[in-house]
Amino acid sequence: MSESDTAFGKVEDSDDDLTSAVLKKSVLEANRQVMAESEKDPGKRGMGTTCTVAVLSDAKLYIAHVGGSRAYLLREGL
Repeated sequence: MSESDTAFGKVEDSDDDLTSAVLKKSVLEANRQVMAESEKDPGKRGMGTTCTVAVLSDAKLYIAHVGGSRAYLLREGL
C-alpha cells in the first residue's frame, strides 16, 4: 500500500485509514480555527466548543467527538 501525507503524519492508503485521517484532520482544523478566534479577541479568551462528527462510508460508521459532546447509537427505536 502507498502512504499519504496528512497534517499529523503518514497513514497507509486504505479506505479505513483515509476516512479516519480525513475525519481527524477535519476535527483538528476546526479546533485550530476556534483557538485562533479565541486568541484574536480578548473577549473570547478561553472560549471553546464541543464537536461530534459521524461519517458513514461503505456501511462503516466513523465517529469522532471532542469535549462534552456525545453520539448515541439507537437500535430498533431504543
